[in-house]
Amino acid sequence: MGERRQTESERKVLAAIRSQLRESEFIIEHVRFSDVQSGDVECDVLVFCPGLGIAALEIKGGVVQYVNGEWLVETARGSRRTNPVEQARKAKHALRRYLDRQPEWNHGLVRSEWMVAMPFTEVDSDMGTEGRRDLLIDSRDLDTVMERVRSALDSVFHSEQRPTEQELLLARDLILRNNFGISRAALIVRSEVRKGVLTLSSISFISAAGISGLLNEATSSQVWLTAIVMAPVGAFIAAIVSTDRETFRRRLIAGAIAALIGGFLGGYLIDPALEKASAIISSTHAHL
Repeated sequence: MGERRQTESERKVLAAIRSQLRESEFIIEHVRFSDVQSGDVECDVLVFCPGLGIAALEIKGGVVQYVNGEWLVETARGSRRTNPVEQARKAKHALRRYLDRQPEWNHGLVRSEWMVAMPFTEVDSDMGTEGRRDLLIDSRDLDTVMERVRSALDSVFHSEQRPTEQELLLARDLILRNNFGISRAALIVRSEVRKGVLTLSSISFISAAGISGLLNEATSSQVWLTAIVMAPVGAFIAAIVSTDRETFRRRLIAGAIAALIGGFLGGYLIDPALEKASAIISSTHAHL
C-alpha cells in the first residue's frame, strides 16, 4: 500500500509469509493510520486470516536486543533505540479503532494481535515484560511464520468473534479505500468480473458454435474456422488468469454466467452464421 522501497528484512519476512498463505489468506503492506490516540501510525504488514483475525506485524532489521529495560537495534550504521513492541501494539489498536469508526463496519472491534518479526535476530525467551516469546518471530521462525501468526490469533485470550472471510474482505476494502470513498479493492474485483465474463463468454460462444457445428456434420471449413478463432482466445484466457485467491469465487461465478451467455449466443447466432458461410464456400467451389 505504501510507496517506499522495501528493506532486506521486509523482503525476507514478506517472502516467507507469501509462500505460506492459505487460499483465503492475504496481506496488505505498509498501512498508515491517523489514529485518534496514537497519532500517525505505520504498520509494516497486516495479515488477514479468515476465522482467526488480523495480525499487525512490525518488522525490525539488524540485531534486536532488550537491555536494561530498553530496546536496541544494532545495524551496520550503529546502534539506535526503538520499541518494536510498542509500534506493533499501536498499529493493532489503530487498526481496530479505524474499522470501528467506519459506518460500513458493524462487527465490533476486530479480533487481532500484534507481532514483531526480527529476521536477523535469534530469540530464546521473552524480551522484557512486554515481549512475549510467542509474539516474537525470529530468524529461525521464518519457515513456520504463518503457523505462529495463526496460533497467536487463535489464542484463548481473544474474546472477540472470529471474523469470516467476507468480513475480512470488507475490512480490506475499508483500509484500501481512497480519498473519494471508493474501494480500490472493490474496483479491482469488479474489473476482474467484467474481464472474466467477456473472456469466458467469448470462449463458450465459440466453443458452442464448434460443438453444435460438429453435431450437425460440420464441414472442414467450419471446424478449421472454429479452431483458428479458439486458439488465440485460449491463449488470452491463460494469460489473464492470476493468483489472486480472494477473487477466485467471483471469477468462478462470472465464468458460469459467461458459459450460459456464450452457449446461448453460440448456438443461436454463430452456428447459423457458420452454416451460411459454409454454404457460400460450397457454392463458390461449385462454380470453380
